[in-house]
Amino acid sequence: MSYASVSRQSSTPSILRKTPKPKSPGLRVRFQVDKISNLKNLLSDYVKEKTNKDAYVDVICRIRDAGDELTDEEFIKLITETNDCISVLSEELKLFVQVILILKWANRSDEAALQYKNFLLNVCSAHNYYTKFVFQMLITSFADVIENSYHDNCLPSEQEERAFQHVHETFRSLLKLIPMSKGVISNIILKKYPFKGASAQSHLNFVHNLLNIASYEPSLRPKILDIIISKLIFFDASTSKDEIEKAENGTEMKTDPVFSMEIDDVTPDEDMKNDKARKLDYCLHRLFKFIHAECHDKNGELKFVKLKTLYAEFIEIFEERILPTCGSCHLQFILFYLVSFKQKLAEDFITYLWNKFKNSNVAPIIRQATACYISGILAHGSFFSVQFVKNMMNEIASWLHTYINAVSDFTEDSNRSMVNRHGAFYALCQAFFYLICSRQDELVNSNKHLKFLENLNLGKIVTCRLNPLLVCSRNVVNMFAAVTKTYQLTYCFSVLNNYNVVIRNSTDIWLDEYLPFECYLLKRSGGIIHPIYCRMSEPSTDISEPEPMESKGEDEEDFIPNGMTISNSPRVPVLSSSPFFGCNVSF
Repeated sequence: MSYASVSRQSSTPSILRKTPKPKSPGLRVRFQVDKISNLKNLLSDYVKEKTNKDAYVDVICRIRDAGDELTDEEFIKLITETNDCISVLSEELKLFVQVILILKWANRSDEAALQYKNFLLNVCSAHNYYTKFVFQMLITSFADVIENSYHDNCLPSEQEERAFQHVHETFRSLLKLIPMSKGVISNIILKKYPFKGASAQSHLNFVHNLLNIASYEPSLRPKILDIIISKLIFFDASTSKDEIEKAENGTEMKTDPVFSMEIDDVTPDEDMKNDKARKLDYCLHRLFKFIHAECHDKNGELKFVKLKTLYAEFIEIFEERILPTCGSCHLQFILFYLVSFKQKLAEDFITYLWNKFKNSNVAPIIRQATACYISGILAHGSFFSVQFVKNMMNEIASWLHTYINAVSDFTEDSNRSMVNRHGAFYALCQAFFYLICSRQDELVNSNKHLKFLENLNLGKIVTCRLNPLLVCSRNVVNMFAAVTKTYQLTYCFSVLNNYNVVIRNSTDIWLDEYLPFECYLLKRSGGIIHPIYCRMSEPSTDISEPEPMESKGEDEEDFIPNGMTISNSPRVPVLSSSPFFGCNVSF
């Protein structure tokens, strides 16, 4: 039974690297433990008198070359004899200890695994300088994949799981025996994490085992979760939604990005065709299962205290890792799923984002990101009540009106300076427009709700001197204009027509359509997200951009705020490469 291990390897002495096997089986000499005469004396003589060096090196090479070919009986005998030598295994015998540590043992018989476990505990308790080597060996084995074993449901195979259980029993015993060893675990995990090019199953096995450690050793959980998220960010941010859909459908995405949802006819048990997406899908599916298990008992009852603790850990990771990441598509759904367990927690998450947005000391790009997250999770989270959504819309509208009143007499010299100075305002406007469009079905199904929308005074926002319709994403603006026209809330198309010259000839930066919860394209983990995800309803009115009206001369200037000029030369608008703005603006 062979293993494929793809974890990062530390510098291994050349003597421990296996020599090529002879092509002819007849030339091979089988290693026999019986041939080793008095192992303890051999090792003692080498340490004390530096004699029998050739015999010492020969033993190391023979053990190295035998490796997996040892029968369980031979393996047990070797480990038993090595256990009898614990007292003499000083640091000078490091090579001998290392050759024992690189032996594959976890998938052997229970008796063989027990003997090996006892050896590891004995050598670490007697000689603490071997503790780091032992943990490196254990953590490296977490990425092992047994070839030709059956894998299903984003979990290790039964053979792999049996081997991993032996490793975890040893791991837990070592942590209990040497509590101070916890301080080196996180660095070893980082060092031994599988390469990006490793197989999806190897990444899954490693994450699966790290989460098992987090379950039985809560003190290590925050750091383990942080490491996992930091590694998954590469797969998430470097694989766009267009790339995923192209791999699945064989063509580029042709739908309007504002309305693109999950891939049609998704089969939860089907693998993603894109390699990075497949690795991300496997790991997120396992992470979602971990989150549910941590927050619920065996009967499925929510454990709110544990939920709050896990939420606090993920909030720190979200703030440091996910929120500042450009182009994250799926990792933010970790918080989406976590807060779905309790509406109070979901509301607390929105409050956290809203307070961060209102804090002028927060970096501008982060404030704009929080605006996107607020509208995204409110738009697509089925776990929010309509009343809470309305309360937040009131808060947002109030902030926008206060801001408009504060800058009513403000003028700038150019369009660009208008965008730079008022970036938070424009980001929140776009978030507000998107939220209204996504929740339109719930907000127009009664006269009471329609009256609420009328009281938001949307007309003042769209016609203010800061002119958000000019800066916000064209797709979001056109969709918002169609919705407000349908329900006669305000008339955006007339404003857009008057600004059409500005829109078509401007060289200013527009806000990009960064919609963090726009869709979830991963298949296996998507089976967990889709039941709590609200799809956006498409507006019944045509949302195509209005045709330009003929110039009205000086009358047209009535709609153009001071400082916003009309370019006479035809130019193409420039979209930022950042999900928010092309530069880190201040305001």
